Amino acid sequence: MTQYCRTSRNALTLVEMLVVLAILAGLAGVMVPIFTNTRSDSAERTTKASLVAIRDALTHQWVDTKYVPLDDGTGTPATAAEQTERFQIRWLFDSPVSGMSNSDFDPDTRIGWNGPYLASFTGRYSLDSASNFDATYGAANDPAILDSFTASPIVVQVVGTTSPCDVRIVAAGADGELDISPAAATADLVPEGGSEPVGDDIYVSTVLR
Repeated sequence: MTQYCRTSRNALTLVEMLVVLAILAGLAGVMVPIFTNTRSDSAERTTKASLVAIRDALTHQWVDTKYVPLDDGTGTPATAAEQTERFQIRWLFDSPVSGMSNSDFDPDTRIGWNGPYLASFTGRYSLDSASNFDATYGAANDPAILDSFTASPIVVQVVGTTSPCDVRIVAAGADGELDISPAAATADLVPEGGSEPVGDDIYVSTVLR
């Protein structure tokens, strides 16, 4: 009687392994850009939502406090913030008059700080002149709202010192560096390469009267 020997194969040949690896490498080449783009899109959406929330909070705070005189540099009246600091992020959490988080709103006159105007801050401001985060936007360790790109602080730029105020809330984008000049009027901002470059910064703006 003729007997047949059956052999079982439990391993891949070298050629089969190379084919599998080539398929996996191809899938990785497709999926990595998709994953990267998805993360970037998510960071942009989340950051834009933060910009809008800050804009709305600043508008609310301005309505309450625009008639409150702040220190003009002479020390009279004595307040925690000077006029030039009025729109720094920290004053959404602390009163620019007292420097504390206690409301000083007068319900009769409807004037005064009635915050906090945001539920909570997400980080602390850090000075980084190389990335254009200077004392214009706050002091080291001030309460800050961080963007979703590189966890850089979102800043407020105010063009001019008189009403109406051209106010811009700016996030530094994926490179973590502020490209928009704080002196540039919002109406003059153009894509990178123009007279007032934006780079990869994203922003929302408003006019406070």
